Amino acid sequence: MGDVTPRLLTTNAAIDYLGGQISQNTFREVVAPHLRRVTITPRNFGYLREDLDSYLDRLAGIERRNEVIAPRPFLDSVLSP
Repeated sequence: MGDVTPRLLTTNAAIDYLGGQISQNTFREVVAPHLRRVTITPRNFGYLREDLDSYLDRLAGIERRNEVIAPRPFLDSVLSP
């Protein structure tokens, strides 16, 4: 499949994504409270890559603009009730 960064990262993968310089305890105590924990099964969960990016942006003082979603007239007409 090539070099694909998953959207949902395990705790260890999230730590690596952040640079790998913190312990699991520090991640759980300092970083994780600022992220959404996505549960696939009770023992299988992870953190969204986008939330990690936003967390780093906030730490760096970078403001993200709201992303504009392109209109999807066909899909919207099919999906609307």
